[in-house]
Amino acid sequence: MNKKIFVPMATIGLLSSAILFANSASADTNMNVQAQDGIVSTDVNPLSTTSRGQVLIDGTGSNGLHLTSGNTVTTGQLDFTYSGSFPVGSIGWNQETEFVLVLPSELDEAAQDPSFITYFSGTYDGPGWGANPYQYQTSDIRMGVDNDGNTIVRFTNPPATWGIANGLHFNVNIALDLGDFVTQTGIRIADAVNGTHYSFNGAVVTDHDYTNIADDNNATSLNTHALDPGYDLLQQVPTIEDVYDTDTTISGTGVPGATIEIKAGGKVIGTGTVGTNGIYHVTISPKQNENVTIEVRQNTSVGMSAAATTTVKHKVSEIPAPKVNTIHEGDTVVTGTGHTPGNTIIITDSSGQEIGRGSVDSAGKYSITLTSSQPAYSILNVVETDGKDTSPITQVVVVQAPIPNAITHIDNFSASQDQYITGTYTGSKVAKIGLTVDNAKKPLIKITPGNGNFSIFTSTYGITASSTVLVTLYDANDVALTSGNSVSVLP
Repeated sequence: MNKKIFVPMATIGLLSSAILFANSASADTNMNVQAQDGIVSTDVNPLSTTSRGQVLIDGTGSNGLHLTSGNTVTTGQLDFTYSGSFPVGSIGWNQETEFVLVLPSELDEAAQDPSFITYFSGTYDGPGWGANPYQYQTSDIRMGVDNDGNTIVRFTNPPATWGIANGLHFNVNIALDLGDFVTQTGIRIADAVNGTHYSFNGAVVTDHDYTNIADDNNATSLNTHALDPGYDLLQQVPTIEDVYDTDTTISGTGVPGATIEIKAGGKVIGTGTVGTNGIYHVTISPKQNENVTIEVRQNTSVGMSAAATTTVKHKVSEIPAPKVNTIHEGDTVVTGTGHTPGNTIIITDSSGQEIGRGSVDSAGKYSITLTSSQPAYSILNVVETDGKDTSPITQVVVVQAPIPNAITHIDNFSASQDQYITGTYTGSKVAKIGLTVDNAKKPLIKITPGNGNFSIFTSTYGITASSTVLVTLYDANDVALTSGNSVSVLP
């Protein structure tokens, strides 16, 4: 660091001494050189000066920014007015000063953007300056950080002389088009950390000395806790209802009119819009498997929200038990009706051994070949499955093979000696029996179903040794069950 030149006032006089002090401070090229690049240096000139005053805030954004054009445009300007003075007795000769605006921490993210300074404009009016205020250029504006870690905006003022003939008072007017900055960059302004207000401060300083701003000036509060309504919208995360592996639609709630984007595995599987009632229903494709993570975000035109997430659950399918047609002993094919085409029908025996498998066809029917026929009174279990869920069991008992409707025996008949034709039959449907003698059908005779024996009185039928006699079985509706069995007629 260059040594500062201290000149005895007795030798040169008060005015010359003040001028030399001021110039030596400005000529100290090592002092806070890094501050020009936004980096704090604690190497402070003990002869530096800080003005006393207060920053006042007004403007179209002072009560909060505004959203327009469907939330795509943010508007609002903050107008800062600083009126302050150097302490009485302060003297400066053609010395450079800075107006320093101390920002609240909620603007730190915005201040990191290189374009932030381009949204500032303003004027400076200080001691010894001309009739018209100095108009700040972008090249006059730099970002920095003060000794307390606060983000600051530094406006370089033109060299000035004060305290001799020009007074000590400064007027600075700064405008920040914060709404346009938010619109152009998409950087939102967070709500006030303290929940009530944003705090600003400022002062005119010499020698890049920012250490006394807070002590010598009154901080000003921007009395809103939510400067950027878009920030609050951005924080609103949609909700999502439970999602199952059978679902083709996902539902939840969000901001009315917001665009919904649904992702699984990083891929978009559905998009939609939140209705005026705040509810969305979005069709997804394809359906998602169990344990897949679903992410739902909404865009209210101020940016994409954080994701609401849920894990896909398995939907227990309510498959009804399949219907099974009667299975008889000796059958090798089982038929019936299923619930859902494409589902699988599985047949197992009483020991759990699979003996048949097949699919439900497009008509809801199935026909399955067994590995072997099953004996009468065997128990079979039949289920339907979609690969994940299985229906209740339909349990069936293999029934005895149906007894055929047939005449099993006819005793020999003597035309001269016998009056009855007798024999045996089978068949549960048999209800009547009849004779045909020489092509003449005789009246039917009722018999007891399932009895197995029959006896037909023939004395009035005129049967001779040369007669042709047939015995036929009938059901209760007189429908022939057999084609007629011949009777051996003897003399």
